[in-house]
Amino acid sequence: MSAGLGKRLHPFTDKAPKPLLPVLGIPIIEYALYWALESGTNEVVINYHHHKEQMLKYLKSKQVDKRILSSSEENLLLGSAGGIRKSMTKTSGERFIVLNSDNIFSPNLSRLTQLHQEGMLKDNRRMTLILKKNYSNKHNYREILVDHKTGLVLSAGELSSEGYFYTGVCIFEKAAFEHLMVGVNADFLKDVLTTLIKQKKVGFVLEEEPWLDIGTPELWYEAHFELLKNKNFKFSNEINRKFKDLGVSSKPLSMGFFEDKQVIEDLSDVNGQIYYGSREKYKKISKSITFLESTLNFF
Repeated sequence: MSAGLGKRLHPFTDKAPKPLLPVLGIPIIEYALYWALESGTNEVVINYHHHKEQMLKYLKSKQVDKRILSSSEENLLLGSAGGIRKSMTKTSGERFIVLNSDNIFSPNLSRLTQLHQEGMLKDNRRMTLILKKNYSNKHNYREILVDHKTGLVLSAGELSSEGYFYTGVCIFEKAAFEHLMVGVNADFLKDVLTTLIKQKKVGFVLEEEPWLDIGTPELWYEAHFELLKNKNFKFSNEINRKFKDLGVSSKPLSMGFFEDKQVIEDLSDVNGQIYYGSREKYKKISKSITFLESTLNFF
């Protein structure tokens, strides 16, 4: 899902769509796209709306891979459920996995699919969410209440810095969204999830893989250090390989600026082999923000 306005990422998203903002020089959307294809997904549908010209340019660069499709929301932003509903028309699939382009996450999609299938056979489930335990005590996400005995989601609660939260990744059957009209704005929580929960049709899977929210400038900033320091991220080897292939020098540079504050000042004190070199280009997107123009792709 990549059509949102990215309001929480203002002022970054005044000049660029959220999915194309770089983390370590790589567009955020590349992490989700890489993981979907690496996990064996047959087709990927990318929806777009905000800064459509930039998104179309990006999608054009992916045309060589026939597994990557697109769904336009140029005239009307369709919302968190309406965008999914329209994207479903681009493929003949009966089962779908949703990934979001405002976080960096490498969940076990094979395990998700297997447990969802078991839930379908057990109690005719229509959707399975990937949840994580909120250990941060500083970031609030909507708490998802669950029944560990039945494996079912009980309700979507209030914003909380504790409990379980929805990672933005789920698997669902086509029937879960077929009641929605194509091309009409609809909300995932209000128009889909709440109804399915009441029908006891939503299961959950707990995931321990690291999860990075890129939803605000502050979280975007923090993500760079987490991605560099945390060796458990499955993307680390790919990032290292790309930098090595490009022959990037090991001289540290600043990542950019936010409100005249240098964002990533020096990478020399971070363990690892990932540094920015002279090949990177700076791109001005507002009076107060400069960030590296995305030049690296996983594939």
